[in-house]
Formats: sequence, C-alpha cells, structure tokens
Amino acid sequence: VENLHFDEAWYAYARFHPIYANRYAMCDEHDADNHPALFATHSTHKLLASFSQGSMVHVKSGRRKVDRERFNEAFMMHTSTSPQYSIIASLDVASKMMEGVSGRALIQDSIDEAVVFRKKMNQYRDDLKSKKSWFFETWQPEKIRYNGKGRKHRFDTTDNQILERTPDVWVLHPGDKWHGFKGIEDDYMMLDPIKVTIVTPGINIDGTMEEWGIPAPLISKFLMSRGIVVEKTGFYSFLLLFSIGVTKGKSGSMLAELFDFKRLYDANAPLTEVYPGLVEEFGDRYQSVRLKDLADEMHAELRKEDISHVTSKVFATLPDPVITPTEAYSALVRGNVEEVPLREAMGRIPAVMLVPYPPGIPIIMPGEQLNDKTKNIITYLSIYEDFDNHFPGFETETHGIILKKEKGHVRYYFNCVK
Repeated sequence: VENLHFDEAWYAYARFHPIYANRYAMCDEHDADNHPALFATHSTHKLLASFSQGSMVHVKSGRRKVDRERFNEAFMMHTSTSPQYSIIASLDVASKMMEGVSGRALIQDSIDEAVVFRKKMNQYRDDLKSKKSWFFETWQPEKIRYNGKGRKHRFDTTDNQILERTPDVWVLHPGDKWHGFKGIEDDYMMLDPIKVTIVTPGINIDGTMEEWGIPAPLISKFLMSRGIVVEKTGFYSFLLLFSIGVTKGKSGSMLAELFDFKRLYDANAPLTEVYPGLVEEFGDRYQSVRLKDLADEMHAELRKEDISHVTSKVFATLPDPVITPTEAYSALVRGNVEEVPLREAMGRIPAVMLVPYPPGIPIIMPGEQLNDKTKNIITYLSIYEDFDNHFPGFETETHGIILKKEKGHVRYYFNCVK
C-alpha cells in the first residue's frame, strides 16, 4: 500500500519507553525505501497531558514522499481555521514534558505503579482464596517466560525490573490458556503494562458461565461514586489506566475501594447504603434490594443468555457489504433513511456504525446487511436492550443506537437505508 495509518489514540506515550520498541508507527528503525508513508494519530489529551481535544498527527514519508503542503490542505478541511490557542499551548507543554529523560521517567513511573498494583492484586486474591473467599482477578499470565526461552517463572515472584523492562513478559503466545485467543501468531500482540483489566467473578477461563458471579457494571458504578474513573466496563471486566500522574496513593485508594465493595457484597448490604443516588433516582425498583441479591439477579440474566459465547460469535462473523460506507453515509445526510426498531431490522442495511463500548469495535459498518448470517448481532444487541430495561442505571453504551422510551420501556432504534 502507499499509505498506512496507525490509530494510536490511547498510545501516544509508546515512543518514550523501550518496552514498546518497534510496536508503534514513528519508531526509529524505519527503512523508508521499503515502507509506505506512515501516519499516526495521537490523542495527546488521553494519556499524556494536553487539554481535552488536544491531539496530534505524525507523518513519516516512505517509498512515496508526503507533500507537506498537500497534506496540510487536506488536514485543514477537517479542522478549524480559528484554532483555540490554549489547546495548542497545552500540546506544546505536553511535548516539553516528554522531552529528553523526563519522558522516559514519567512513563517508567506509570509502568512501576501498574506492575506493583498487578502483583498486589494477585497477592490479595491468593490470600483470600486460601481462606475460601473470593477476590477480583487481573487479566494477565500467571507464569511468564522472558527472552523467549527457559522455564516459566511466576509473575508474582519475578523481579519488578524484569517485568518493567522486558517486552517478552507481556507477549501473548499461542496455546497459552490464560488469554483465550485462538489461532494467534507468536509475538503478534502484547499486553500493555499500564492498561490493567480487572476480571470479576462469573466466567471461567474457557468462556463458560459460572453458577455465581458479580457483573462488572456493579463495581464500576461503585468506584465512580467514590471518585475513581473506570475507563471501560464490560459485563465481567473493567479497565483501569495507569497514566502519568497516578501515584501510590491513588492505586492504594483503588485497592481500598475494591475491598470495601467486597465487604458490602459479602454483607449483602442494602442498595441505599451502596448506591444512594441510584435508589433515589429509580425509587421502587431498588428501594428494598440488596447488593448481593442484585448481583445474583444480573448474573442469572446474563447466564441465561450465555453472554460470553454470544459475544464471541458476534465478532467472529463479518457481515456482507451491500453498498459502500460512502453510499450509506450519503443516504444518511440526504435523509434517505428511517429509524428501524432493533428487533425488526432483519434484512435491513444500517446507515451508521453500530459500536458497543467496550470493546469499541464496530459489529456492523454502514452499508452492511443484517441477515441470517449475522443474526447474532440482533441477538447480542437485544440482550443489551433487555439488560437496560431490567437494570435501569446500569445501561450499556452503543454508538449508533437511538434510545426511545415507549410504554415505560427503552427500545433500541437505528437509522437504516430506505
């Protein structure tokens, strides 16, 4: 190809630490004669330190030299000719912060904190398991092999410096059971140490549903009410980011709140104590409900639907493109669309992307058809719709879905080509 675009929105820091070597677009080892032109977009405001909306696009010529003036004209078509200079100034500050040794030190601190947190999570889990109790899991290997050879070592007892500076530790290897991916190539992908996924009870390592469980939206809502920002929440996992500025105090607070949630769950505390705002907003629905009972109710609903396997099927099948995304978008802007209820959408062509968060990956693109081949998409979104109705206040987010309240129930609609 002539051009290759890397979406590194959540990854602008990779350049500043050797653990990410050769896993980002603007790497030093670049044979321009044998590469396409490279583009990388970085949302600097997400995991570096600019103001909201502060972002950058980096360009590196390859076989074809990128014409600066042509590129700038194309870029200006999609931005303002009256920029906000405070945002630009914040980008300059973010760049200066990462200059020289300071950038390496800032990212090293983030990785240090994440590794310590990961180890502590495992230690508390093992201690509680020995007492026949439960705790949260961290999605990572129990045993690791570094430098591609030798016997495996326990993650928890491996020296922190090895974990913080050895990319091999974080690579997903084919055949390893912990990650659950089938058919991957060795060295194809790695975990990012600073992006910590916490797994809640409810799903076994093989994807089957356990008899009991604690859906993650319950924990995320609790943490958010205590001032801890959870980045993304699935049904049985949630993501924490150890960005620059996360200190030992903050990660300690996170652990304390997880233990507090466990205490409240084990005591089956009333929701008036756990989520007073939720009870106030939805009144009778939660007035006399207790935390463990609500978790059991949620888990039973998701287990009945076998959400783990439904999710895997949704992303395993590629829908059939009937018209191009451009044609579908043209229909949208020209008004040649209609809002169609989710459960009546079989055979229709969406004019929008449908993107559940997480994982933030489209399950259907504009111009692709919903048919028998992709009926799992309707099944999957129907589970979301039912969940939203059964558990108000714990709604899921899906880009492209229009929410309408009809006869006291939320219904999903989306725009389809007429």
